[in-house]
Amino acid sequence: MKPVLYLIPSFDSSLGSTIKFSWLGNQPISNTLRIRNNITNVVVYEKSQTTMRLEHVLSSASGLINGTLYNISVKVTDSNGTDSEWSDQLLFYCYTTPTFEI
Repeated sequence: MKPVLYLIPSFDSSLGSTIKFSWLGNQPISNTLRIRNNITNVVVYEKSQTTMRLEHVLSSASGLINGTLYNISVKVTDSNGTDSEWSDQLLFYCYTTPTFEI
């Protein structure tokens, strides 16, 4: 069984984001998120977080660049130490938060 990523709205890479997903298996104890540049397919982020929550928190220091299209996938490690399959890839953009002036 593999986890399923929820739709990821565009976000400002300098602010970070929380990536959420669903999982129907044993109690998760960690997850690993892999992000690739969608044009070059080069891995730009791959880290694990120890948490039972079905989310992965990306900090502003994740190395993502605004104006770039990425593909993302996640896998879960359960309480038995078993890794899931990687989720299907999902696309998302990072964009700079607009500012408005009068």
